[in-house]
Amino acid sequence: MPILTERRKFIRYRLPYGMLYVFNHFSARIGWVRNISMGGLSCEFNFENDVESVSEVIDIFAYEKDFYLPSITCNRAFSLAMQARHQPLRTTRCGQHFVALNKSQQARWKELVEKLSTFSDISNSDYDPIA
Repeated sequence: MPILTERRKFIRYRLPYGMLYVFNHFSARIGWVRNISMGGLSCEFNFENDVESVSEVIDIFAYEKDFYLPSITCNRAFSLAMQARHQPLRTTRCGQHFVALNKSQQARWKELVEKLSTFSDISNSDYDPIA
């Protein structure tokens, strides 16, 4: 398998499971965030049926960090079907690129990314959209 170079504009940071979550407005599903950057995030969703919607609006939240950032407009950068962790659920991993953040959202997201930047920087590793 050829090694692809990182195409993202911003440094991204891998987060521990359960630290940050995302709510998909269109499908009313909650997923967990795998990594973040100033330009977007990568997350996973579990679902039961074959219908997977592409959301353009998400909310981001963290229980322990008392963080909530509503109504983020996004474009889906990638979507990958993953092996199910728990039957009959299916898992999809996707990347969300922020389309537009207002000034307040930009400030809150920047503050969160800076706080969480102590986690591993995965920007310079071999490009793997699944990592």
